[in-house]
Formats: sequence, C-alpha cells, structure tokens
Amino acid sequence: MPGVLSRLLHYALPITILVFGFGGLFFLKSLRAKPESNAPDKQAPLVETVPLRAHDDGLVFETDGQVVPYREVILAAEVAGRVQTKWPDCETGRFVTKGSPLIQIDPSDYAIEVRRISELSRQADLSLDELVVERLNTGEMIELAESELELSQKERRRQESLVQQRAGSEKEHDTARRGLLVAQNALQRLKKERSLLDVRESRLKSEKKRLVAELEKAQLNVRRTKIVAPMDGIITEDSVEEDGYVTPGSMLAGMEDVSKVEVRFNLRMDELQWFWRHANVNKPGTDVETGHSYHLPNLPVTVSYQVEGQTYNWLGHLSRYDGAAVNSATRTVPCIVEVADPRQTQKESDGTTVSLAAPPALMRGMFVSVRLRVPLKDPLLAAPEAAIRPGKKLWIVRDGKLHVETVTVVQLFADQALLAPAGSDLSPGTVVIVSPLPLAVDGMDVRLADAEPKVAGTSDVERKGAGG
Repeated sequence: MPGVLSRLLHYALPITILVFGFGGLFFLKSLRAKPESNAPDKQAPLVETVPLRAHDDGLVFETDGQVVPYREVILAAEVAGRVQTKWPDCETGRFVTKGSPLIQIDPSDYAIEVRRISELSRQADLSLDELVVERLNTGEMIELAESELELSQKERRRQESLVQQRAGSEKEHDTARRGLLVAQNALQRLKKERSLLDVRESRLKSEKKRLVAELEKAQLNVRRTKIVAPMDGIITEDSVEEDGYVTPGSMLAGMEDVSKVEVRFNLRMDELQWFWRHANVNKPGTDVETGHSYHLPNLPVTVSYQVEGQTYNWLGHLSRYDGAAVNSATRTVPCIVEVADPRQTQKESDGTTVSLAAPPALMRGMFVSVRLRVPLKDPLLAAPEAAIRPGKKLWIVRDGKLHVETVTVVQLFADQALLAPAGSDLSPGTVVIVSPLPLAVDGMDVRLADAEPKVAGTSDVERKGAGG
C-alpha cells in the first residue's frame, strides 16, 4: 500500500506542473493586446469598356459565285444544200464580231428560183398592161355600140311613124327592129366583156401578189444560204465541214455572247430579308400588284477574281432570281448578277482601269467572289466582336453595375459585330464590357478601367491584375 501511494505521487507531480504551466501561458496571452488588421477590403472587378456606335454604312454580303454565259445561240441551217464555203473564223474558240461570215451554203438552186419567179412576175405585169389596153378598147367599143343603139332606136321610131301613116312598109319596119336588137345585143356583149375584164384584173393582181411573196421568199432563201455571226461572241462548237450537205434544222455552229456575262450565286434567306426590308423592292401601290415582288433591287455588285496573286474587279448589278425556287439541298436562293462589260476590269492594288481582250476578262466557268452592299433604312449598332459572349449575350454597364443583355447579331466582319437595336434597350453610346471576367452575375458591381486613377509606378497590366 505504501508503494502504491508513492507511485501515484510520482506521476501526479509532473502533471500538476504541466497544467499550471499551460494555464499561465493562456493567461499571459489574454493580457496581450490584439493587433489592428490592415487587410484591404474586397473591391469590384476592373473591366475595360467601349461605347456602342451607330452603323449606317450599309450591310456588305460576300459570297462565292460562278460565271455563266449571258446568252448561248445555236446556228442552224434554214435551207438545204451543200456547204460551199466555211470561213476560218468558224472554228471552236474563235472570237468573231457581229456580221462576220461563217458558212456559205450553195445558193445556185435558190438563185434560179429567184430568176424563175421574177420572170413570172414580169409576165404578170405584161398581162396587167394588156388588160389595161383591152379595157380601153372595150370602153371605146361600148361608146360606139351605144351610138349605134341610139341610131337604131331613132330608125325604129321613124319606121313606126311611117307605118302608122301608111307611108312605110312592114318589111322596113322589121328591118329597123332587127337592127335595134343587134345594136342592143352588141352593147350588152361589150358590157359583159368589160365585167370579165374586171374579174381578170382582180385575178391577175392576186397572182401578182402571190408571185411577189414567192419572190421575197426565194430572195430570203438566197440570203439564208450565207450564215453570219448574229453578235460579238466566241464559237463554242462547229458541226459541219466544206462539201457537207445540210438540211433545214441541221446544227451548223454554237456561239456564246461575250458582250455581257452573268454570275450565278446563292443567298441565304436571312440575307435576302435585308434586301426586302431595306432596298425598297416593293414600293407601296406599284410593284406588288404588277408582280414586281419577285424582282430583286438593282443594286451595284463587285465581282472579284484572283489570278497569279493579282485581284481583278468588275462592276455589275443585281439582276434577278435564277428561277423562283429555294434550293432544297442548301436552303438558299439562287440569284444572278449581270456584268455589262466583262472586259472592263480594275486592278484592286491601284484601282487603275485597263481594257483587256483576254483573261482576266470574265469567262465561263470562273469561280469568283461576289460582294454586295445593301443600303440601310435604319442604322444598326456596331460593337467589337470581343464584346459578344456565348449565347449572343452582351455585358453592359449601367450605374456601375453589370447587366446581361441578349442581342440579335446581324453580321460579323473585321472583328466587328453589327447588332439590331430592335427589341432591346441598346442605343449608340451604351457602354459594353470587352474584357474577360471569371464570373459575371447580372447586377454585380464593376469598376471601369478608364475611370480608375493611375498609381505612379503601376502599369495597366498590374492594375488589371490587382482588380482581377
């Protein structure tokens, strides 16, 4: 028992010393004054901003297109015959001017037909001349017959008077009556002949008209034996050779009109709506009723083509839709640009105008760039592309607070975004944030970098780092 007590006293003494030691330490710490805290208060994030500006310079649309011929013509034979001559210009790839001879079909048969019909026409003229003479003669004979009839009537009256007076004989009276009948008969015959002359004249005149028409047709066939270029263009196909025989409808050559060219390209529906909305396509009370709602505005267009590192530009205008349907595969609308002079180009480097008769003139099959500018009725808003956040959001600053605004982006170009102000509270001068933020909450406080005073010896980067 005394051993147990001695062991307890042996362990209790050190524990008691430790307890009093820790107690004294905590007591001393409680007597020490608390130091003042100098930690800076948490500040709102620092942001860079720019104001929105008005954009009324029009919308520029750029897309790809392909050059197609303005007009293609198939030259076919209108008469039958042997190909007598084929001019050297009538070969594929040759450039010809309007009126240049291409093919000569043997005109001999048609020239003979012209001479034959000309002779028949001359005979018809002679017959009409004869008819005039006969008409004159018949007229004179009718006058004589009328005189003869008048004398016969007088003689009959005289004989009737003598018979009544019993001074003449019945025989003389009958002779006078017979002479009257002969005179009447002769006059009647001559009048019928004159009527027949009228019928003959109508027939001869009709015959003359028919011969004139046949002569014109024969002369036309002679002219049709010579085929000439109907326009300035390039021969795209030649199908006959000299001494070959052709029939009406046989293809002789194909030509492509190069006085103009067209460029076929596609526009999306959301792009076309700006043409409909801002380009005055349908003027009130005029175009809609007359079907002009299917017309595109006559806007200037720039067509560009690159060759050997040089860009060439041509001026054209928006012409029409290429049909009246939406492409079912791409959901775009095919359109046509017309270039009035494919050989008049401008070098994009210095803008010098030069006339060219060969490439880089616009030619069939070229893939080109098409640039259109659509005028705006109402201005849009322009902002840096960096200000557009995911989901087409915009961070704007009002009264030192961040607000999230959903916007309609019309177009992105050259690091700029064009916005439609309709349906939003945006206007020119509205301040938008262009710098990134780790967390953006609607209504949070922000500090504008332009409004913060600069501290001597502190760079903008250091200030942004401190604010972030």
